[in-house]
Amino acid sequence: MKKLFQNRLSLEALMSYMKHHKECFQYNAKLLFKNPMKLFLIIIPISIAISLVLVSYILIKNINNNLINYEQEKIILFLKKDIPNNYVDDIKKNISKKNNIISIDFYTEEESLNLYSKINSRDNVVNNLSFNPLPKTIIIKRKVIDYDYDYDYDYENNDLNIFLENNAYIDSYSSNIIFLKKTIYIKNILYKFLIFALIFLILILINVINNYIKIEVTSNKNKILIYRIIGARNSYIRREYMYFPIVLNFLCFLIGFILAQFITRYFSNSIGDFLHSYEIQYSFFNISFVEAVLMVFFIIIIGVATCTIVINRFLDENF
Repeated sequence: MKKLFQNRLSLEALMSYMKHHKECFQYNAKLLFKNPMKLFLIIIPISIAISLVLVSYILIKNINNNLINYEQEKIILFLKKDIPNNYVDDIKKNISKKNNIISIDFYTEEESLNLYSKINSRDNVVNNLSFNPLPKTIIIKRKVIDYDYDYDYDYENNDLNIFLENNAYIDSYSSNIIFLKKTIYIKNILYKFLIFALIFLILILINVINNYIKIEVTSNKNKILIYRIIGARNSYIRREYMYFPIVLNFLCFLIGFILAQFITRYFSNSIGDFLHSYEIQYSFFNISFVEAVLMVFFIIIIGVATCTIVINRFLDENF
């Protein structure tokens, strides 16, 4: 009988606890929407900051996924038609002795045409010709070192380029090193922008929630005083305001996510056409569900922590 009575008390305490949480949630929801203009002024800066973080992250993610070989320089050698086969082997042997060579692949005229047709499937110019305009080719893949990305580095006069320039059986050659430099440069800018956007988001969250909670707890000072007189703990008083940053930040994330989707989707087709011009297959990679959940938790934790610190400081200073 005693155990049954204790279970009943614990059940009633749990129901009372859940009821108080429900009342706190309803109070914060009404708090958010009782002044639409003030809500608008709060949500807009936070949503813009979140969208900036998401856009920069999505762009970096697309660079990493679509340009997975951006640390490999691709050099295409166009050989002269009268080159003997033994000279092809000599060229490959000399190139293999150079630094940071990953692979060397030789293609005959027919193989060069097939490779070109496969990569440039949308280009019908070569397919409509009655002859094969492509010569024998050699495709070199070279690992790019950090100094290769330095614009002050004299790339034209490295040992590989000097060899290619002076070889009598190499008609011409092309490299994607300029594209790689631009890619790394853009990626570094996006990383810096992502850090700036994160700092901006954190400062906006702290400032907005800090000011709003200060106003609310100050306006409810008499009610808080009554709570303290009847023996309410700080956690009970604090709970009434804790749902504010949760509801606010979740709403701001949804708006920021929609805004980020609009921006990235708007430019995705243009980016795809640009990469196709460099013979790079492009697929749009969006933020995943797990990444979105982590982002929501991140901004909610910052909001809840700020709210807790502000209320605790208010209680310590006034009671």
